[in-house]
Amino acid sequence: RCRARADVASLERFGLKGRVDFKLISCLWKTRAYYEGIGAGPLLVAGGDDVIVRRPPSAAELNETFLGAPWAWCDYGGKAPRTCQRVACFCGGNGGFSLRSPAFVASFGLQSKPGSPQWHRACERERPYADDVWFAHRLHKAVQ
Repeated sequence: RCRARADVASLERFGLKGRVDFKLISCLWKTRAYYEGIGAGPLLVAGGDDVIVRRPPSAAELNETFLGAPWAWCDYGGKAPRTCQRVACFCGGNGGFSLRSPAFVASFGLQSKPGSPQWHRACERERPYADDVWFAHRLHKAVQ
């Protein structure tokens, strides 16, 4: 039932050629062009090997701007990574398997064409590098 809605896209379609590391993939997931043409509803990103899906999202959760598995350091009172220490736990979660709002990225994400020199410069400037932490920071700023 879901297979017809799946979209497989080559990284070359987005202007990325050669060796592509996590930092570039993470930057692509923060870029408007990645989400264009897929509709306005939530997008399921399934690209991580560190998340186990235990239940389908509820109807209320489908309306969230970003929904990821809770970060372990939030659940267990552990020490947050340096880039996350100023972000409340409720504003984020693991992005390896997550629901995202294309409209949010269209408004707040990187606007330049992936693979272009401008995009590479923007990727270097955008901190934090990890897209899930970036979403948490942007959401935190948007609601303040």
